[in-house]
Amino acid sequence: MNGTLERPRLFSIGAVSRQLGVSPSTIRRCETTGVVNPLRDEGMGRRLYTVDDVAAIRAERDATKHEAPVGTG
Repeated sequence: MNGTLERPRLFSIGAVSRQLGVSPSTIRRCETTGVVNPLRDEGMGRRLYTVDDVAAIRAERDATKHEAPVGTG
């Protein structure tokens, strides 16, 4: 290590949406339900997601993909 701190890689809601193939509203729902707690850009108030946030949203997406639709079980 060279002694410098690396900035964490941060992603916009649009970038996460494209990467995971989910809608921005799905990502915001993950915030509402406590799956993630994104950082906020102080200047513009945009949500910024870390690599860990993206992994958590991916896991949530994958878990809900395998659930049976309501009324079919």
